[in-house]
Amino acid sequence: MLTVVRTADAPAAERREELHRLFAAEQTSVSAGIRRRRLDRCRRDLADPALSGLAVGTVGGRWGLPDSAHFSRLFRAAFGVPPSDYRRMSLNPVAASQALGARVRAPMVARGHTEGHESGPSGRRRHEDRPQ
Repeated sequence: MLTVVRTADAPAAERREELHRLFAAEQTSVSAGIRRRRLDRCRRDLADPALSGLAVGTVGGRWGLPDSAHFSRLFRAAFGVPPSDYRRMSLNPVAASQALGARVRAPMVARGHTEGHESGPSGRRRHEDRPQ
């Protein structure tokens, strides 16, 4: 078992090996585990109304993800939405329901289900629907 005393007394190579063994037991790598904790902390901060004044990129930077494009890609891969959308949805439940509704309707149009929609199967307005 990894303890503070044992870790402090062990040579660096042994500490690294022990750390990798612990993460392997969780079926992940050390870097993936650290990245996941950082993303979890970012998600928590994005949902915090007290931090809503911070830019999304600043939130990522606070937790060791200073490149906002990279942060956005990692966040979307982990949680299914970009960090800006997550913030909007968590701070405004009405926006969340609207965003979810749009995601449900969009595939229907793409598959040609246009009932109740102004567009044709291609997702574009039909010629006869265009304003004159």
